[in-house]
Amino acid sequence: MVGLIVAPAPSCAKQHLGATWLRVLQTAGLVGDAWRPARGTYCFATDGHACRSLAERTVDDFLASNGIAHDPEPNYPGSTRRADWRLADGTFVEYAGLLTNAEYAKKINEKRSIAERAGVRLLILVPEDLPDLGRALAPWMPPL
Repeated sequence: MVGLIVAPAPSCAKQHLGATWLRVLQTAGLVGDAWRPARGTYCFATDGHACRSLAERTVDDFLASNGIAHDPEPNYPGSTRRADWRLADGTFVEYAGLLTNAEYAKKINEKRSIAERAGVRLLILVPEDLPDLGRALAPWMPPL
């Protein structure tokens, strides 16, 4: 089973642990090679897919460990925009972790419009979905 990684505020990790949260996760063997750009944490999921955040890694690991076939970063039809994943039935999946950022929310809305015009089913996951990905992704779970 894939565990959920909950990060403290970066200042909390530095103050109480004497290291960045990323360094704590690396030391614990939870993220391996990872690096921090201006936004997110680039890392690799268990199946080798590159992820742009620890939350994306959590989703990718869930998909892989539950036998849900997925391809990372497919292009939206007729667009240079990319989704986070495409599932076997053609559904596009986005993890939208920064909807409080106006520019980010605008991009998600643009992707929603592109998918609608192209007739592509789009599933948008938000941070509140992470504790129960089984519920959010139930339609794609293989039968037991």
